Amino acid sequence: MIKIRKDAGGDGFSVVATNGSNCSSGATTCGDNSLASANQSSGISAQSLKLESSKVLAAPNPFNSRIRFTIQPTVSGKGSLELYNLMGQKVATVFPGYVQKGQVQTIEYNVPGTQRTNLIYLFRVGDQRVSGKLLGLK
Repeated sequence: MIKIRKDAGGDGFSVVATNGSNCSSGATTCGDNSLASANQSSGISAQSLKLESSKVLAAPNPFNSRIRFTIQPTVSGKGSLELYNLMGQKVATVFPGYVQKGQVQTIEYNVPGTQRTNLIYLFRVGDQRVSGKLLGLK
């Protein structure tokens, strides 16, 4: 029997197979190859079930006066990239607009002197959220 379940971390799905002798493990790791061949014939693999999430690269980090954000969304839709201070207060909206799935966009942000502290960025598109920490140089 092959079961598909959502990973606890929410990053994707896993495939677990059980054979008649109560061997339960990854879909291709039980004692015989029948599970591997069943998995291959069904076309299901743990790799193909992993849901990709959007990616954001912020550089340089630590930053001084300018940050270059590179975003690569895995879904299309209205997106936003916002900066927050460590107290959770929004300090800037770096990007509001439409993003296209798979299309890499680069956004440069000139950081005002009063915001050159540690910051949190949050990129949202659809039901996806990507966040990270930026270290400010004094």
